[in-house]
Amino acid sequence: MSLEDVQSDQNLVLILENDELVGKGLALLLRDAGYQTIVFKSLSDARDSVGAEATAVSAIISDYHLDSGPNGVEAARALRATHQPEPPVLIVTGTQQRDVVAAAREAGFDVSFKPASPAFLRQWLAHKTAGRLRSQLQ
Repeated sequence: MSLEDVQSDQNLVLILENDELVGKGLALLLRDAGYQTIVFKSLSDARDSVGAEATAVSAIISDYHLDSGPNGVEAARALRATHQPEPPVLIVTGTQQRDVVAAAREAGFDVSFKPASPAFLRQWLAHKTAGRLRSQLQ
């Protein structure tokens, strides 16, 4: 899905994931739960597509370890700052290193360890996006 395909009356989740199969799987899972998704491999890819667009973003889900550019916390922080209201962020990581978790939490982000369960992801999104769409449309 591209930004041009996004319908303004649905929740949009930006996904930063460098592993193509993981990104596609996560996108499919979230689409089945009623969310629109766009997957990016890096911050630069996301900025090229979403950058200063006025599209309302309901949430950002980012892997911590991205192949190029900043890590997931830094990338999500940069993306989040370009959207108002600032969307909630979930950092998903395969490592349980304290510095990774601390960096995410210091940024005000939630953390989940891989593999994140589908039930958790749906619950997190439902909780974090409740009411956001209504306020964005008013």
